[in-house]
Amino acid sequence: MRRVEKKLLKVLDELEALATQRRLVEAELEAHRHINDDAQRDAAMGIDRLEALSTRAEVTRFKRLAQDIALRQRQLEETKTRLMSQLHG
Repeated sequence: MRRVEKKLLKVLDELEALATQRRLVEAELEAHRHINDDAQRDAAMGIDRLEALSTRAEVTRFKRLAQDIALRQRQLEETKTRLMSQLHG
């Protein structure tokens, strides 16, 4: 197997793993958003403001993680395109 083909297979494997990871992170983010909504409502009524800060931080953390994964996926897609053109060129 040629070196380009090996690299392409590695990129495809990583893209598949990232897609799975992204789905999990997005599901977790959605759950944290719901928890955060409840915590923010409670905090507005004067109940457990510390919890509201904590849940907001978790939402921010998962948003950032999802963005990092999306960036890595875009980079790998560009690499995949380049490698495929090398195979066919």
